[in-house]
Amino acid sequence: MSTRAAQDYLAALDSVIESTIAPRATDVDRSGAFPRSNLEALAKERLLGLVSAKDAGGGGHGLAAATEVIERLAGACGSTAMVLLMHYSATPVIEAYGNAEVRGAIARDEHLTTLAFSEAGSRSHFWAPLSTAADGGGQVRLDAQKSWVTSAGEADSYVWSSRPLSVEGPMTLWLVPSRSAGLTVRGAFDGLGLRGNASSPVTAEGVQVGHDTMLGADGAGLDIALQLVLPHFLVLNAAFSLGLMEALVAKAAEHLTRTRLEHLGQTLAQQQPHRARFAQLRIRTDEVRAFLRDTLAALDTGREDATLRVLEIKAVAGEAASDVADGVMRLCGGSAFRKEFGVERLFRDALAARVMAPTTEALHDFVGRATLGLPLL
Repeated sequence: MSTRAAQDYLAALDSVIESTIAPRATDVDRSGAFPRSNLEALAKERLLGLVSAKDAGGGGHGLAAATEVIERLAGACGSTAMVLLMHYSATPVIEAYGNAEVRGAIARDEHLTTLAFSEAGSRSHFWAPLSTAADGGGQVRLDAQKSWVTSAGEADSYVWSSRPLSVEGPMTLWLVPSRSAGLTVRGAFDGLGLRGNASSPVTAEGVQVGHDTMLGADGAGLDIALQLVLPHFLVLNAAFSLGLMEALVAKAAEHLTRTRLEHLGQTLAQQQPHRARFAQLRIRTDEVRAFLRDTLAALDTGREDATLRVLEIKAVAGEAASDVADGVMRLCGGSAFRKEFGVERLFRDALAARVMAPTTEALHDFVGRATLGLPLL
């Protein structure tokens, strides 16, 4: 990635954030409406195809570029950032195993995709799908109860997990058009945070897809997910948390420097206890940025600890984001409690990473297993 190329897409992103995304963030949060116009604005700047291969017509940028985009978006509108995060997490699988038509549509910013892994029966244990795939001659029948699908009913396709069709193995992946007959979105999303990301349950009853929609080999879905989906999903989640942290710390700095104790003739920033508490928040945020950069470096250079860093990064960033959000709420007091200041929305959005599969608890178990010589699953 050249410096000039980075400057181009980041400048375009900043322009869209300033003109379109940031001004609408409060309305998206209040209404819970899917940020379609935000996605259209990002598409016009070729940001949906950012990580698609150049031979398909995409930007040809890697994970590091995607983290920059997600970080900046998260601080402006968490819902829009999460929708794009899921799109970027699903795209590498389609790049590797999808058909040329869909690859090209994504690369041209004409197609939004997402992940459909979590299920009602196995909850956050995405590696244990209960949904079925049955051979019906020329077609495959899919039946499932997906518990959380970001952009449900809004994306053009789902990277979908099921039990294998006919072989031994934990999982098979499919590319399922979202308008397929038999797919039903079960109710609008009404969440604590990320209120516009349309994360709703999706039921599949007798959905018919072609054998050619299988992504990779039958039964190889878990290996594909671990190699292609999980690194993108976990690293981008960390970038998402970091973006929220930066926005929260900026709000805290704004509050401390503008709020005065008139009887003392000082701003809150001139009070040592406030400065010390702010410094702790700033340091925690910088720690996460350093860890994220190290994770990207480990992946880029093929370092021996790259897998471990990937397993750690979402837990590190997600817990830090929740702690910083709480710290900023306490530091800014009543001002932060009012919606108009903006901290309250960021606070709610920051809580999502803890419970989004794989949860912090699941990641702690993965890290423990990986470092104690046990099988990951």
